[in-house]
Amino acid sequence: MHYDTHRECARGRHCRSATITPEGHPAPAPTSRTFCDSCAADITHALHQLPEQYEGLGHLLREKNRHTTAEKVSTSRPEPPSPLDLEVDRLMVNMGDLLASWEERVRAVAGLDPAPTDVSWGQRPTMIRRTCGVLARFVPTLIGLPPEPMRRVLTIEDLGKLPENVLGVVRPEYVDAYPELSGADAGREILWLHRRAEVVTGQTVKTVTLDGVPCPVCGLMMLTRRAGDDAVWCAGCRTATAIEEYTEWTSRLVQESQGTA
Repeated sequence: MHYDTHRECARGRHCRSATITPEGHPAPAPTSRTFCDSCAADITHALHQLPEQYEGLGHLLREKNRHTTAEKVSTSRPEPPSPLDLEVDRLMVNMGDLLASWEERVRAVAGLDPAPTDVSWGQRPTMIRRTCGVLARFVPTLIGLPPEPMRRVLTIEDLGKLPENVLGVVRPEYVDAYPELSGADAGREILWLHRRAEVVTGQTVKTVTLDGVPCPVCGLMMLTRRAGDDAVWCAGCRTATAIEEYTEWTSRLVQESQGTA
């Protein structure tokens, strides 16, 4: 079987293993699959975290409503929802819809039984956890999916971003569109959901700077490691090094320093 080793990682300029060209531009890592190993690991990591993020969004919405109700003054007309309420609610709906649509396709390819479709709002956290569990188990299948029309609900403003040949229905407040989406789109959507949930809930990923250790590739002292990652990352050459390789590298550096002491 022939593998195309010259394909660029579908994450583009945001590729975790991207290198910097002589002109100073990030070049996505070459890969035989849709995403390089580092970005595929990021997708798996995002799928493991999304259920907790979904529950965090629900907690944020409940706390906002509880706080508003406690301070509510009797009035003749109800207060309109705040922009935060709308943002959180929209993100929770998008998360459920997008993940469920990818689960449906993965289940069909993997020969699994279809997932339940009639899920009440109260059962959505359980549905998100099940969906992410299935997708995390079949990440290679997910990111390898061929293009196929999939329903996406877009705002009127997003209409201009779609290719001209995309089928859909323009409704008064939104657009029912059916663009052709592949595994590359699946990975990018999952990473976007994860990042967006971090921003909305105010979560930050703790990053540790590994002072005093040069990058095994470029030699720069710019290595960092994000909490939960199984690799370290160089901010200079943008190379990801597996934690096992990093441990061997630091052990070698210690032995060399002791040998010259």
